[in-house]
Amino acid sequence: MYKHRITLLIVAAFTFSHVACAPYVISYKHVCFNETNGLQIVKRSTSDDSHERPLLFAKSRLPVQARILRDDYAVLIQTPVNAIPVVFLTVNTSAGDALAIEGAHLLQLERGSGAYIEGYRYSFLISQAKGEPLRFAVKDMTGRVVGVETLPYALRSRGVTFGIDSV
Repeated sequence: MYKHRITLLIVAAFTFSHVACAPYVISYKHVCFNETNGLQIVKRSTSDDSHERPLLFAKSRLPVQARILRDDYAVLIQTPVNAIPVVFLTVNTSAGDALAIEGAHLLQLERGSGAYIEGYRYSFLISQAKGEPLRFAVKDMTGRVVGVETLPYALRSRGVTFGIDSV
């Protein structure tokens, strides 16, 4: 009987040491660009509750689309409400031709990605930028710089969620 209890304790200790439950917290953030230097917010998030009434708090009225109109080009910035903060960009001439941009923490999207299919060509890597403004040079097809943009932003909290993860 005593030997059986020791075996049971050993099995339980082994099981609990390899199968754990850990609490976690996820903090949802959203990128909000400052309406400065010609940047205009053109679309904000809207949400309805289960009774089709507008939500009034963290998920509502977040800027999700902005633009900058210059003489030689237009920048379209998409910041969808997402589990992690994301920024998608595209830059075109007034005729609609795509222009290239270069800058720190920018990633050119692959042709098969969902954002590329939606018309976006670049992503700003928020986690790498660590609060630095979005800075980029706009280049025409010959590589000539036609403009430089510096766009400050803030990360706004959309709330937190708690959970328990079991392995």
